[in-house]
Amino acid sequence: MDTVTYKVEQLKAQISKTEEELRQLKTQLAELEASVRRPASAQGQPTEAPQEWKWPLKEEEYARYGRQLVLPSVGIKGQLRLKSTAVLVVGAGGLGSRTAPRGSARRRSTASSRTAGA
Repeated sequence: MDTVTYKVEQLKAQISKTEEELRQLKTQLAELEASVRRPASAQGQPTEAPQEWKWPLKEEEYARYGRQLVLPSVGIKGQLRLKSTAVLVVGAGGLGSRTAPRGSARRRSTASSRTAGA
């Protein structure tokens, strides 16, 4: 055989070997994906307890306050300070007495408004 024919045969053999390896890898992948889709209890293994959240804010708070968390002047420390604060509104007047409870409702705290003479 000439060198070109020999090289062609070598490449065909290498392709055949690689295709067999690919088939085996696809089989392994399908088995792993199937085991991931099944719940752990169906596999005869005990289910794991949900992991405890170890971050200072709740997941929803990261989504809600994300824009201010990226500000260097606020960050996580500033957001934690804001979260732990309380506000006292004194002398809000007619317009302020309607808006003060709205601001405190976002903090899920109680608010009462009194207007002078009421």
